[in-house]
Amino acid sequence: ASHPFGTSEKLVGAIKNSCNPYFYQVMRLMVMQGEVENPYQDSHIGLDKWRSYIDKFGFGNTLGIDVPGEKSGMIPNSAYYDRAYNGRPWKYSNIYSLAIGEGENLVVPLQMANFAATVANRGYFFTPHLIKKIGDKENPLAKYKEKHDTEINSEYFEIAVEAMAEVVRAGTGQWRAKLPYTDVCGKTGTVQNDPNPDHSVFIAFAPRENPQIAVSVYVENAGQGARAAAAIAGLMIDKYLKRDSAQLLQEPYILKGDFLY
Repeated sequence: ASHPFGTSEKLVGAIKNSCNPYFYQVMRLMVMQGEVENPYQDSHIGLDKWRSYIDKFGFGNTLGIDVPGEKSGMIPNSAYYDRAYNGRPWKYSNIYSLAIGEGENLVVPLQMANFAATVANRGYFFTPHLIKKIGDKENPLAKYKEKHDTEINSEYFEIAVEAMAEVVRAGTGQWRAKLPYTDVCGKTGTVQNDPNPDHSVFIAFAPRENPQIAVSVYVENAGQGARAAAAIAGLMIDKYLKRDSAQLLQEPYILKGDFLY
């Protein structure tokens, strides 16, 4: 959902408050860098450069989890839009909804959980697996140490971590995913599902420092991300971190909540 904050927001505030106009402008600066004078050609070049960065986060590809039929999702490139527009010209003004995860972007929940883990790790992720154990604690099996680096300096991820902490502390995910004993970092999302009700989405990791868990929660037809998905994510994190001593603060809300619109 877009909230009423203008493009004067800085990154932390834009993530905290889900400020769509901020991200429209940031992606415009990425895509239209003036490498060539023609704005249509410039958009082609810039979009493919943007796509090359997105690939490094595991989007648009299968991650290699140990189940058949894993879906790759789809992140569009210039060739996709050339086909979609049947040879007619297009530029950034035609595709700006990509900036907020809409448009032709297709991702799966596992990729979003993996993205949360990448931010938590400040720029890298390990190939996800369905596991019972990974070998010896001090010496995991080689396949569980397959590391993928985004090649983005870790200092830039600290800003995103701060923003995601603010989402839970005082932003769009306020209180529903909050835990009193640790900093939860998260981001709300609202997946449009016209003509049906929107889907509620929340990604999160915790603790902020030395993170142990990353999650992605989708609740179909439940509206904005903070309404249903954030509470469920908070409960999942609480149960994982505290096990039998979990505080279960969100459980009554979840059990009595009717999340379907």
